[in-house]
Amino acid sequence: MQREAQPNLTDILFLDDCSGCHRKLDVKKNTKNESMIFNNCRNRDYTPIYGPDAFYDIDLRYRNIKLADELSPGDTCVVASYAGNSKTQVKLSWYVLASKTTNPDENGSATRVFRGTLIKTETMLKADAVADVRYRNIFTVKGAFKFEQAVRSVPNR
Repeated sequence: MQREAQPNLTDILFLDDCSGCHRKLDVKKNTKNESMIFNNCRNRDYTPIYGPDAFYDIDLRYRNIKLADELSPGDTCVVASYAGNSKTQVKLSWYVLASKTTNPDENGSATRVFRGTLIKTETMLKADAVADVRYRNIFTVKGAFKFEQAVRSVPNR
């Protein structure tokens, strides 16, 4: 009996939208297929601000904007947010990056806008996401989103 192949694993850089800090912590560049997970715990809706293909933005004043700029078209991005008003459910939206643009946000600040195509969305109890091998590393042991934290070895899809 042949064993099933293990999923392809990639490093994921975790950027948070809660503390206003976007920092890389010990993440190695994966030139083959870099993935990034964005924390949208404020549940911002980027579509009315930037248009229908926008899924995340980062203020250009943050010194680590270069980290997100390493992404290339075709890379996979995951946006993690709360599902609705409940803090017990999370929504994980997977995108294929099409482009990055520079646009003013709703307050006039220059931002890097990430644009792409939604490939799937998962909504699950936060407790289930904490236990899921694809997502568990983005949560603390108490089940809260980790902030300013790199997440490694998460299956790509």
